[in-house]
Amino acid sequence: MTEDEVLELRRKLKKWGDWPTALLVPGVMLSLMPLPLVTLYQTHLHPVFLLSPLLLLGLVLFAQKRFMDWERASRRAIAAYYSEQYMGTKWVTPAGAEGVTIGVSTFGGVLKLTFPSGHSEEYEIEILARVKN
Repeated sequence: MTEDEVLELRRKLKKWGDWPTALLVPGVMLSLMPLPLVTLYQTHLHPVFLLSPLLLLGLVLFAQKRFMDWERASRRAIAAYYSEQYMGTKWVTPAGAEGVTIGVSTFGGVLKLTFPSGHSEEYEIEILARVKN
């Protein structure tokens, strides 16, 4: 995965954000709106129409699940990219301590460093300086 692909995924995640989750409740409500009509006219309707509220509800929930799967896969791909880029690298903290990266946040903004004493601490990447090998 290249830097451009990671930036594109981050842009898409930011763009779509919480829209599918925010639209879940209105989608469920809209899919259940024909339910009173189905029960009122059940003797006059074709059996397929009796299932329409359940089919619409299933469609809404399926779309939500697909979005959540895409979001999870995108976040994992971004995390794997930054993990591959930063794991095992050496950094110097503002206090002058040198540590090795043992953990990276999802979007690569926070690194977890371990020090020779065995202590580990999380730092934002902006305040760290990378050690030249």
